[in-house]
Amino acid sequence: MANLDAQVRESQAQVAEAQGKIAELTSRIETARAKNQRGGSVRY
Repeated sequence: MANLDAQVRESQAQVAEAQGKIAELTSRIETARAKNQRGGSVRY
């Protein structure tokens, strides 16, 4: 049972890390989209 709990905690940490990365990418995409709509150049 302890092994399962450890796996669950590890999975939760991995999910939290992935969510952080997704939020960062979403923010960058939204910033680029707004800049593009204003007629600015978007660098990738």
